[in-house]
Amino acid sequence: MNKLEKKQKIICSKFKSPFKDCDLSSKVGISQKAYDGEQPIHGMRVNGRNNTSGWFLWSGEWSEDDDFFMPLHTSHLIDRCPMVLPYLGLDDGWRFLLTDTYEDVWYDPDLFEED
Repeated sequence: MNKLEKKQKIICSKFKSPFKDCDLSSKVGISQKAYDGEQPIHGMRVNGRNNTSGWFLWSGEWSEDDDFFMPLHTSHLIDRCPMVLPYLGLDDGWRFLLTDTYEDVWYDPDLFEED
């Protein structure tokens, strides 16, 4: 087990989430403001497929615009947004809100409701 996976499993244990691997070669969806380092950073995980992790990360106001999220290989978060890395082992349906001094993590069953 590498250092990152160990940190992720500690976070999962802390919040009682099953661990779900987030391969660094998979992709996340990230907003421009989160990519630029704006805080707080919101994260939510839905069921990923086609080489995606299921993670969506954003800062500022949520938008339904088609270009709100851009695809990014998870490995680029090491340089662009390292604070989120320990949380990326949380399972589908988990969310977080982070700043340098604040952490909120919760399970959101509404992520799976159909419209």
